[in-house]
Amino acid sequence: MNVFKIAKPGFDPLTADSKDLIFDSTLNHLKNKIAGSFTQTIASGGSYTETIAHGLGSVHPLCMAYFRDTSTSNWLVALTEFGVNFSDRKSTEFSVEIYSDTTNVYIKARNNYASSKEIEVQYEIFYENA
Repeated sequence: MNVFKIAKPGFDPLTADSKDLIFDSTLNHLKNKIAGSFTQTIASGGSYTETIAHGLGSVHPLCMAYFRDTSTSNWLVALTEFGVNFSDRKSTEFSVEIYSDTTNVYIKARNNYASSKEIEVQYEIFYENA
């Protein structure tokens, strides 16, 4: 098996303790399963749910989403965590909720504006091999 290691400055990757390594390919690392984006116009007080098939079986993946009202350049972040199926990041304008099951990741956006708005969402779904 080939191994790839990167050591901290001043340490030899062939002999360094694991605490002195920046990267060690023998350890688990998050992998990007899916990355994508969508843009949706949402009516005042309305909501929209994007469904993304993750294909990971019984795993509830980690998902990170960046979102913004397209009339601004201010991005906010929402994410799920391992073992947690819900994360809610609120601004005064939007609420974004991410949850998953064994088949899909769901990104739900709610518009709290007094008028319809367009929201842009960019997301990444990660997994970890055992």
